[in-house]
Amino acid sequence: LEMEAQMPPHLRQAWKRTLNRLSSLPLALAEMGAIAGLSAVGTVLEQGETAAFYAEKYPSQVLGIPTSELIIFLGFDHMFSCPLFLLLSGLLAASLAACTSTRQLPMLQAAQRWRYLRKRPAYNSLPYARQVAKDLTTVATTLENNGYKVVVEDNTLYGFKGLFSRFAPIGVHFSLLLIIAGATVGGLCGAKGDVMIPEGQAFLLGPALTRAGPLAGKLLPQTVVNVNNFRIDYSDEGKIEQFYSDLSVLEGVLDNQEREVAPGVIF
Repeated sequence: LEMEAQMPPHLRQAWKRTLNRLSSLPLALAEMGAIAGLSAVGTVLEQGETAAFYAEKYPSQVLGIPTSELIIFLGFDHMFSCPLFLLLSGLLAASLAACTSTRQLPMLQAAQRWRYLRKRPAYNSLPYARQVAKDLTTVATTLENNGYKVVVEDNTLYGFKGLFSRFAPIGVHFSLLLIIAGATVGGLCGAKGDVMIPEGQAFLLGPALTRAGPLAGKLLPQTVVNVNNFRIDYSDEGKIEQFYSDLSVLEGVLDNQEREVAPGVIF
């Protein structure tokens, strides 16, 4: 707000127009729909493969352009770090931040203001208004018993409830921003890989991993991991419930660490 107040008038108006457009609900829904569509494509389409793989797997053409070349040109071979996906994620984050700052926070601040109506026409303009032959103390007690927050000042009463619900949209927006930030960091800086190791054998972690994003750092090339044990949990019906691997880090960043891991569990 202080930064906005210090802007020249023409910049302030342009800034407000930009925020209003970014906070548009149809725009946010369109961004979410586009991200969902790209995520679906990235889930179905093999990621991180070579150009030869895509040329063999997708020999068809789109508007005279080989599908494999289109996949690589658009960056769909690394969907979650391609420029289009990151651009849409950034736009959605900007829309959420703009909506929070221009709509949700002002609504929360307005809900916290006490509005005392002191003239009869103001009361009569309310959707529901009636006279009660009770003193303010009795009215305040009745309202409090029904979940209202009551403030009495100068023979005037003001009651409200549902203020906590005003925080819910802000919390949802903040959670979505964290998800977008995490997905962006994972797409740009993550690593992935798989390796088949017999029980009782050790392997070097670095060569088993590939960079999932252009900003992925050093991939722990000196980390040696030993597979101590492998087991499978079955249900009463004989179906597989979970896989477990008991791993030990023999050499590397997590030296002499031992832990049992399973799919979906962070080591």
